[in-house]
Formats: sequence, structure tokens, C-alpha cells
Amino acid sequence: MVPARLNSGGLSLKTGEMGERNFLAKISGYVNKPRGAVLGFDDDASDIPISDKGNLVINVDTFVRKTDWLPGMTPAQVGRKTAVMALSDLAAKGVRPIATMLSLCVPEDYDAEDASEIIRGFSQYGLKKSILYLGGDVGMCNDVVLTGVAFGVASPDAIVTRSGAQEGDIVAVTGHFGLTSVAFEVLIREQQAETELRKDALAAAYR
Repeated sequence: MVPARLNSGGLSLKTGEMGERNFLAKISGYVNKPRGAVLGFDDDASDIPISDKGNLVINVDTFVRKTDWLPGMTPAQVGRKTAVMALSDLAAKGVRPIATMLSLCVPEDYDAEDASEIIRGFSQYGLKKSILYLGGDVGMCNDVVLTGVAFGVASPDAIVTRSGAQEGDIVAVTGHFGLTSVAFEVLIREQQAETELRKDALAAAYR
């Protein structure tokens, strides 16, 4: 999140000092929730009723080179990861994704082939799952910034929210926890890892 000074009770704070949850609480009054929507604005995705039986569910996620681009990642992997970021929140809500869009901002001297590879990686991940890439926006800035948008549809009764968990509910996960953390230790802190663990960790982080 970009540091910004916010005035709260006479004190000037940066968003990093406030923390994400406090900042979301501060801006909650600016957000509108459509009648019939299921998800709250801080629920990682938002929904809009489009019929009696279906809601359009939308998620937006951003990838920034300075903070998110790991050593060794290819431009195509960056695009793919941004698509995964946008689509995974829909999957977590029990929503069937149908389309994506991408905003890509790069410096003026950024290699055009690398920019094309970013978009290819983003597009191809969705197409392999019959999720259409509809286009988006291209602009200039001082860093590489990708903002992925994912759209899906679901019955309001099928949308999974953050709240509502009950004692006795089953929570299921796939894969192993901690691989991304291992990758960060290897790539950022140059720690050593066994060959197979390193391979699995890098695959988890890059993909």
C-alpha cells in the first residue's frame, strides 16, 4: 500500500502505521453495498445482484514489481501469478470465474517483449480454464504494476463469506503450507534448501 498521511484526531499517520484493518475501517463510510449483495467491501471480493438467481462477483488484485517480483521470476510467470491472485479470491467465495481484465503500467523504457509476455502469461492462465481475457488498459509509471480484475457469477445462496463458520464445519486445503515462506528464505535471504524442497518451494512462489 502506498504510504499516505491521514489525519485522525489531529494526528498525522501513514497508512503503514495504521495497518490494513484500521485503514479499511476508516474508509468504510465511502463504500456502497448494493441491495441484495452478500459480500462486504473487506471480503476480498464484491458482488452485485444481476438477476433473481445470480450475482456478479468481482475481485481486483495488484502486483507491484518493487515488492512482489521475486528473483528469477519470468515476465510470463508474473502475469500468471497476477491472474491467480485475482481468480483465487473468486474460487474461495464459491464463484465460477468467467472473465478477466488487466491493467498494466510500465516505465517508458521497459522492454516491449517483456510487457507482451506479462500479458500472455495472464491471458493464457485463464484460457486454459475457459476463462476469457477481455483486455484492459496499458499505461506508464515508474515501476511495473499489474492490476488484475476477475469476474464470476454465483447464486447468492452459494457465495461463501468470511463470516458464518460454525462448530463442526469442515475446512479443507490442498497442497502443503509453508512452501512460499521457504522460497522467500531461499531467494531473499539466500538460505540453502534440499534440492526437492527448493524445487517445490520455487514452483509455489512463482506459480
